[in-house]
Parts: sequence; C-alpha cells; structure tokens
Amino acid sequence: MTTSHFDFGARLIEVQTNLGVSSSELARRVGVARQQIGQWRAAKDARVSTVCRVCEGMDITYQEFFEAAG
Repeated sequence: MTTSHFDFGARLIEVQTNLGVSSSELARRVGVARQQIGQWRAAKDARVSTVCRVCEGMDITYQEFFEAAG
C-alpha cells in the first residue's frame, strides 16, 4: 500500500507563482505579516483555516488549490 502526502508549502509556492501573487501581496490580502507567508511556504502541513485564508486571499477555490498543476 502506498500513500501520498500533500506538501502544502510546495503547492502554495506553485500557486503563487502561477497566479503571480507575491508573498507580500498575499500577506496583505490575508492580514498577516510577510514572514508568516514564508513560514507557510516552508510547511509540509497546514490547518484547514490556513488553507481557507490562502484560497480566499488568492481568490481561488479549494479545488483549484488542491488540483495538481498541469
């Protein structure tokens, strides 16, 4: 049996890059310090509330966030 692990930070970086949203801009949109975005980008896991904030800040759906990049 194999399991896969979703890497939140790696996906956050990928989505930010694809959408052209800088860490400073995302931080402004979600109301956190830019350093917090850096911590999220380094994290393998995230709370559901963090994923919600990120998706809202980048104006994407949860499905769009979790879809594999094509």
